[in-house]
Amino acid sequence: PTLRLELRVRPLPELDGGGLILLWTPDARTPRSMGLSTDERRLGLFFRHPWSLPGHRPQTGATALYRVLRQAYRHLPLPMAVRSRLSPALGMVQQQMTSRTVPAPLPIEAIKPGDVVISAFLSDQSGIARAGRLTRDSLRTWGVKVIEHDITADPLAETVPEVGPGGVWICHCNPPEAIPVLVEETARLWASRYRIGVWAYELERLPPGWLPMLAHFHEIWAPSQFVADAIRRSSGPKGPIIRVVPHPMPLPETARPLATPHSPFNFLTMFDARSTAARKNPMGAIKAFQLAFEPGSKEASLLIKASFGDHDDRALQDLSEKIAGWPNISVMTGHLSDAETLGLIAKADCLLSLHRSEGFGLPIAEAMTVGTPTIITGWSAPVEFTDGAAI
Repeated sequence: PTLRLELRVRPLPELDGGGLILLWTPDARTPRSMGLSTDERRLGLFFRHPWSLPGHRPQTGATALYRVLRQAYRHLPLPMAVRSRLSPALGMVQQQMTSRTVPAPLPIEAIKPGDVVISAFLSDQSGIARAGRLTRDSLRTWGVKVIEHDITADPLAETVPEVGPGGVWICHCNPPEAIPVLVEETARLWASRYRIGVWAYELERLPPGWLPMLAHFHEIWAPSQFVADAIRRSSGPKGPIIRVVPHPMPLPETARPLATPHSPFNFLTMFDARSTAARKNPMGAIKAFQLAFEPGSKEASLLIKASFGDHDDRALQDLSEKIAGWPNISVMTGHLSDAETLGLIAKADCLLSLHRSEGFGLPIAEAMTVGTPTIITGWSAPVEFTDGAAI
């Protein structure tokens, strides 16, 4: 059978101009169309998407429904205040669906030797995607045969070749992103393997919605002791094995130089709007620069590398207003390859990361790899590997 989901978004006064209403319309006949408002105070979206529900496994249909809802949710132009109210409910749906559909990990003695399969955002432009590619490349450097599963381009692993049972499955993403991967269509990649999850979080305790996912892995890799402690604090003594496995670093010679604004001394700060600008704190870096220099100063410049700014238009607007009248502060918004990102960091005279918290701090570690001095916030994961090497 085929169902149609009609998803309408309309402003609700009690949500300060944002809102979400889901309507089931199995027999709707309106032609498929989409219209999107760019004004977050007057949200409007009409979205219609069909999908099939396999009759032999109702749970697969539920997982497919969740996947469609999640994709729609991620593309809604919702203010952060609205998302903070909706996300906990979405997390509860995740827990219920996963607990009913994912088989428990096999006993270790029942797992045969085999290949390593890595599921990660291999074609995405985020920090977690870059870390996934670094893990893949590191394994190959050691001669390990790695079978790739790109969650971004092929979530159901339709292009992944047939693999035999046994071996290891590395799921290089956090629980909210791992849940749509743990479905019947991809079970050949993980069901009979030793399951390793690679998780990163920025606070001292995991969100409650993450905890049920612990039961589906033999082992969790944390990129820092900070994250490992957060997982242990939340999971209790009966959880999976927790190991600290820092992200591998790229070779300095892989950096690709970029043309950037030049001054006697160039500061660089970076943030991904999908990781929330409030946590990455580019405004703190701007304020620090403005306290140290004058608008007309030619002694130094500040380059702000903003990724996926369209996910937080308000943050970019506030940032633009903050740097108005400061010609020595500029913003770069285009997507960069891994080599170009490393080249950007290598060319800077100083990386400025006044974050409020990091689960690892990949740009900071990359800056140290290519010899770029760093100024960081003295808290959370980066202090573990910057002691004596950063201000």
